[in-house]
Amino acid sequence: MTEKVVIEAPVTRSVATQIGKAPLKTISKRTRRIQAKPQVRTVGIQCDLLKGKPVAKPPLRECDDEMSDDEDEVDTFQNDPDFLVESDPDDSGSESDDETVAFPLGEVVRPSDEKQFLVSESALCALLKTCQRCGRHCDTVVHHCQGMMVSTMSTCSAGHVLEWKSQSTHNSLPWGNLTTAAAIFFSGSNASKVIRLFEILKLQTFSKRTFFRIQKSYLVPSVVEVWNFERERNVVERLGKQLILGGDARCDSPGYSAKYGFYSLMDLDSQTVLDIQCNEVKGSTHMELEGLKRGLLKLKAERLNIKSLITDRHVMVKKFMKGEEEIIHNFDVRHVAKDVSKKLEGLAKKRGQRLLSLG
Repeated sequence: MTEKVVIEAPVTRSVATQIGKAPLKTISKRTRRIQAKPQVRTVGIQCDLLKGKPVAKPPLRECDDEMSDDEDEVDTFQNDPDFLVESDPDDSGSESDDETVAFPLGEVVRPSDEKQFLVSESALCALLKTCQRCGRHCDTVVHHCQGMMVSTMSTCSAGHVLEWKSQSTHNSLPWGNLTTAAAIFFSGSNASKVIRLFEILKLQTFSKRTFFRIQKSYLVPSVVEVWNFERERNVVERLGKQLILGGDARCDSPGYSAKYGFYSLMDLDSQTVLDIQCNEVKGSTHMELEGLKRGLLKLKAERLNIKSLITDRHVMVKKFMKGEEEIIHNFDVRHVAKDVSKKLEGLAKKRGQRLLSLG
């Protein structure tokens, strides 16, 4: 007899949970990577494939012998008939290039022709410790220093007094201060760095204020005077000749913010600058045209015959030169070639113009 078993379904109930409005945070999982290094073992095989005499090792070539010593290199160069040892033109064969031949000391008329020497304090003390009149010991005191000039006073036990100066003066200005400032100015050196170098060397020198005062009072007027003299002589030599001039401007800063600049006109046949015009305009775009106008006006007033003028491809200059019918206006080849190369590079970057890029 079979019994039937009835299984009733369990009673279930759904329960809702409430959470905040904030989004659920994702739990970061970390994956672990296993790096394993297999164990290896090298096994050598011994065999007798080559019987007889061992093969000789081939000699190393010069290019493969990277660690060859200097003797091998010298021998290789000496055996090469095409190798010529070039001698250094600055090498005179002496141990020191700073050595000079002996010369007698004498009074030089022009201070600019005098040689300058750097003398230490101990050497100066040894020179002045003996009286020149009686030969007794002297007590030397540095009286005062004026720039690079030092003035001393020596007194011996007999009462003899000797005053000594390291350099001559022009009125109250030491010549050493003037020549040193001129050397800094005409060599294009930075005055602040040179004076700082002297201070590190503990060399008695002048201040930056003194340098700029000498520059304003002596150096700049000398340059202007020499420039006016040479310019007048060059203009007189070119009277009645047809000139081919080249002109270009230089500003104090690149871009369109320049306020000061100058324009130069040069005789291209003799590579001589005939005129320099300084101008101050409201923008660098007008600066080049203004400098050219002033330069041409001055040269025409001096009765110079200008046949041709070569400039860069400035738009305002090009428009101005159309009104100057008696002067042939040409462009500089370098600027034209630069412009053509830029256009070719732009075409080469386009699709289907690969041959241009290869050229």
